[in-house]
Amino acid sequence: MPLGPRIPSAEEQASRLINNAQANAQTWLDHTLSPTVDPIDAAKKAAAKYEQNTQKAIQEKRFQKGLDRVDRDAMEETIKQTGAAGFAAGVARREQKILESRRKLVPLQTAVVNELDKMQTTTEQEAKNKMLKNFDLQKQLGEKYRSS
Repeated sequence: MPLGPRIPSAEEQASRLINNAQANAQTWLDHTLSPTVDPIDAAKKAAAKYEQNTQKAIQEKRFQKGLDRVDRDAMEETIKQTGAAGFAAGVARREQKILESRRKLVPLQTAVVNELDKMQTTTEQEAKNKMLKNFDLQKQLGEKYRSS
């Protein structure tokens, strides 16, 4: 009996991966909704390992190497297959997350606007000062938002 290749072809491996993912989608959903380990607790326990591995990835310039391997044609084809409706559906699925994010952001934005509204802009120098203040406040807003 002739032996097959020790390693299946890339096409066969890709086909198997996709077929198995499609065939086991319900099992994935069931397990995701009823995990045996709390995923948030597990992630918190792995924080040090995550930091260590992230630093290693930065040192090895893995991000840049990954970008260098991007197949632009494949990326564009995936985008076309997803289509506008797929994009819109993905955003809609995140409605609650978006709403929670905006509820944190609006008070910070309001504080920036209120601060800027107190500043005069009758001269060119005052207008420049206001622009610089806005720049600084926007940076601070971002830091506060990310830390909250």
